[in-house]
Amino acid sequence: MPCKGSWACPKPEVNMNEVWVIDDDPFAAKLTQRQFAACLPDSLVSAHTDPLASSQRLAKDGGHNIDLVVLDLRMPAMDGITFVRHLAAASYRGKLIFCSGQSDQMLSAAQQIAENQGLYVLGSLPKPASLEAVKVLLKREQSMTPPPTFTVSRDDIVRALNRGEFVNHYQPKVALSDRRFHSVEVLLRWVKGTKTISPEAFIPVAEQEGLIESLTHGVIDRAFADLAGWSRQGFSPQLSINLSTAGLNDLNLPEQLLGYCERAGIDPEKITLELTESKVIDPASRGLDILSRLRLQGFNLSIDDFGTGYSSLAQLRQIPFNELKIDGSFVAGVSERSPLQAIVNSSVRLATELDMTIVAEGVESKADWDYVAGAGCHLAQGFYIAKPMPGQAIPVWADLWREKSRG
Repeated sequence: MPCKGSWACPKPEVNMNEVWVIDDDPFAAKLTQRQFAACLPDSLVSAHTDPLASSQRLAKDGGHNIDLVVLDLRMPAMDGITFVRHLAAASYRGKLIFCSGQSDQMLSAAQQIAENQGLYVLGSLPKPASLEAVKVLLKREQSMTPPPTFTVSRDDIVRALNRGEFVNHYQPKVALSDRRFHSVEVLLRWVKGTKTISPEAFIPVAEQEGLIESLTHGVIDRAFADLAGWSRQGFSPQLSINLSTAGLNDLNLPEQLLGYCERAGIDPEKITLELTESKVIDPASRGLDILSRLRLQGFNLSIDDFGTGYSSLAQLRQIPFNELKIDGSFVAGVSERSPLQAIVNSSVRLATELDMTIVAEGVESKADWDYVAGAGCHLAQGFYIAKPMPGQAIPVWADLWREKSRG
């Protein structure tokens, strides 16, 4: 089945030599096999309808030659959850995708179970999987960083800081109403030789070892320098910077950030500070003091990854946020899944009542774009718009986006 039209499948940047599709329904297995084979023309994609035999083969050789397993959940001979246990027991080190007609809640539970056992889950697909959905998931895979397989120490981070190995990348956000380039989010990357180390590997260590403020100030220095450079080229996007709640201990932070803005000639209203909602801010802590003063000085405050934590409403009541960012796990594939639609719609209603700017993160397809635009979101961010990129690439991307939007 060749890929056609605008949804032509991408040439994968990460080589997948062998792909197993495991589904006890021969017709469904063959259909899924054809979809993946169309998008992975250089890979050996095979369909397996006997999960028990497949698990026994994995137990024998560990599946070391298999780069991707596409797994159904509801199989009478051996259900997908049991198969996941066999994958973990065999020390499988490839990637895993669930492809099932089960509910989103069940798919989410299966993914959590697999990740708890150390497996690398790319995501899930509805069954039958459309060519568009397969393409979107494989495109996501190209930009995902595998879970870290090594330990980062305090000394590693200090050396990287001294050597200038931390760099900024930027992911654009655009207005859903008129497709106008609006802002960029700063994303920290650690480039060590030819390897890029995932933030998940070093941010928790930096927070624990008291190095997060040094990382944050480096991010701000580089971001403001890039912003000044873009302004000279005729681009003046707003800037979103992630703040760690672990770093909200310095009562001088508002004055420090204001000083950055004054030296760079940047209005604080062009700066949005994003805080992850899953990390609770104690209302009795210095954090509330610092954030309130930042807002008084004109900085925007965004509650990031909204819906993934346990104190969403309390955070909105206690902290003067003026932007809400819907987590990408609720946005990717939203047009096809009613539970995701309910979460997005309720988040939009809440933010609208609170007069907040609403950002949809994780927009990976035109269908995602159309849904969040219709739901009432203001800004969109995700691979459908652009992947994160170095600062020097932003003006080039902005020109291309403007021309594309006019067309």
